Amino acid sequence: MATMKSNNAAIAAMQQMLQERCIAEPTFAIKMANPSKSMEGAVNYLCVQIQKSGLCCIDDATVMNILVHYYPKYNIIPSYLTA
Repeated sequence: MATMKSNNAAIAAMQQMLQERCIAEPTFAIKMANPSKSMEGAVNYLCVQIQKSGLCCIDDATVMNILVHYYPKYNIIPSYLTA
């Protein structure tokens, strides 16, 4: 369920960032393999978090931190699914 519009180039860049993280930190790959998580969910989570912050642009490191937070040890249910 996409609630925000994202372009394919941005999504591809985010996927690349996450893949590089998996290579650097193999335990992160286990978190990403969680069947209840998806790239679409990660993008939506990212958009919601940016919207909550009130910022209109963020740097790559912040994007990565938010995406990594979406794939935690414990499940986070994005607010757009509970609203």
